[in-house]
Amino acid sequence: MKTIVYNVKGMMCGGCESRVTKAVLALSGANECHADHKEEKVEVIYDESLLDARKIQETIEDCGYDVM
Repeated sequence: MKTIVYNVKGMMCGGCESRVTKAVLALSGANECHADHKEEKVEVIYDESLLDARKIQETIEDCGYDVM
């Protein structure tokens, strides 16, 4: 398992956190996702043999948020 933390701009509330969490956890290989709008961070624990960091980033961006 690998852990990665993204700096994410644009999340404003718990609903934003939920949207990102659900989208990331829908990816095959994502085990855990913790989004925090106050800290502007998304932490993901994933199986790097099934999922890569770029795909996670694209998924967060597809939700409408900017990954820094």
